[in-house]
Amino acid sequence: MTQRLPRGIRNNNPGNVRISGIKWQGKCDVQTDDEFIQFVTPIMGLRAMMKVILTYQRKYGIRTIRGIVNRWAPPVGDRNGSAAGGEYRQDTRAYIDHVARELNATPDEQFDVHDPSFLIELTKHMVIHENGYPARNKYPKYWYRDIVYIKAAELALGINITSEDVSRMFEQQKAEREKNAVVTHSVTQQLPTVQKPKVENTSAVGKIWAFIKRLINTEQE
Repeated sequence: MTQRLPRGIRNNNPGNVRISGIKWQGKCDVQTDDEFIQFVTPIMGLRAMMKVILTYQRKYGIRTIRGIVNRWAPPVGDRNGSAAGGEYRQDTRAYIDHVARELNATPDEQFDVHDPSFLIELTKHMVIHENGYPARNKYPKYWYRDIVYIKAAELALGINITSEDVSRMFEQQKAEREKNAVVTHSVTQQLPTVQKPKVENTSAVGKIWAFIKRLINTEQE
């Protein structure tokens, strides 16, 4: 059975960037989707997605996975223009947890989205959450080859980067997060255990049970 391509992949808009007043580069001249933008290539769709994420930090100071996803995919939203359905709801918490887990990071960890390695890896996992995983042996793991994400990041950031640069930087970030996680666990393990004080049961049942125990002890004496 042939896998039907997700809407975002069909539109060359894997982040499902919604229609707005922004005149995006690479937007198709003819738009047949009344809710999401259609782009001429996946690179231009990914570029738009990355541009939005960059704006979150530059304009609003958003630097965490929780902050980015909350703004990208709020729990309650409104469809654009004449799109049918009006208000929509989505599981933003699951989205946040998925992306944080795949990045081996915490939802509130601070990042710089201008770092191409982080921007690319973040985008990959958001694309998966937006579209699901592709069929095995038919498409790359994140729907597109790494070079597509790299070219999109180059356009979004206005810099030249290589796949080796991205891999090296991401591995450095991953190693640093794992190191911090080990240190945090070690400190937690060394904290002294605080014994909870015994609290006298002052409930009615507790008082009755205490009275019965005193009677038993008296009889035994």
